[in-house]
Amino acid sequence: MLHRRTARTGGEQGAATCRGERQQQLEAILERAQARGRERPTLERTTDAILAPLYYRAIFTNEPLTSGLAYDRVSHLLSDENGAATAPDSASDSLLAD
Repeated sequence: MLHRRTARTGGEQGAATCRGERQQQLEAILERAQARGRERPTLERTTDAILAPLYYRAIFTNEPLTSGLAYDRVSHLLSDENGAATAPDSASDSLLAD
């Protein structure tokens, strides 16, 4: 969620604030996943695999942002080298779950 202080701050400073907030959120998600025994992807790889496509869609297309899209991005992030998804079968055990 975009915080009010971010929305009032424009340009590079606003972008840096927003990016920092999103990275903190991703770090928390990755730490929870690691605590559950999942292999932890890097923050950069996670940003490229999840945030970049979601922000692109939100800014440059009229396509909706759905939970299915987010789940697909997480599944792609957690796929092994052979392309076999290692994402969980249940949403309650997903990378995004608390």
